[in-house]
Amino acid sequence: MPLVELFRKHRAGVVQALLITIGPFTASSIFLTFTVSYAVQIGFPTSSVLRAAVICQAISIPCIIGFGALSDKIGRRRQAWIGAVGLAISAIALFPLINTRSLTGLYLGWLFMYVCWAMIFSIAPSLYSELFSTGTRYTGLSLGWQLAGAVGGGLTPVIASSLLLAAGGPPHTWLIAVYVVITCACTFAGAVLSPKREAATPLN
Repeated sequence: MPLVELFRKHRAGVVQALLITIGPFTASSIFLTFTVSYAVQIGFPTSSVLRAAVICQAISIPCIIGFGALSDKIGRRRQAWIGAVGLAISAIALFPLINTRSLTGLYLGWLFMYVCWAMIFSIAPSLYSELFSTGTRYTGLSLGWQLAGAVGGGLTPVIASSLLLAAGGPPHTWLIAVYVVITCACTFAGAVLSPKREAATPLN
């Protein structure tokens, strides 16, 4: 039974898998769900916000492909922790950019976030697979991914709303930034603690 073997021999791998993607799951949940309603709340036209969200997400697609190729050269662990640091910085920068009530600021904040997000999500499945043996790999990958999605994404918009109210409402968003930074620190720790692998040699 892969699940039994997973918890007997690879408990650390499950925790590391959860940590690696909890930051980007939290960030994408806040930036995709919460900041859309927040931007509209402070005066952005709904159509402009939704258009910006779609464009920035579309730009992340080639970024994922490019970062996937880059990880073969610099290593997945290194790319993951660099992405975690960048994602934490984007969390600090995004809301001040949105609070300028400028579409340019909104685009810049989201684009920076999505580039850092793509750095991690482009290599998460490959990095996950290195945490588990062949017999438990699919179970471990699935469990780690779903746990990170549930913890990092499920309640995050509600948490963000509560933190905004606790800070005093718009434009006081610093507690939300702190929350994302903490989850990104977890991703950094998960990447650093994951098994070290040499960068793969690209096929000719």
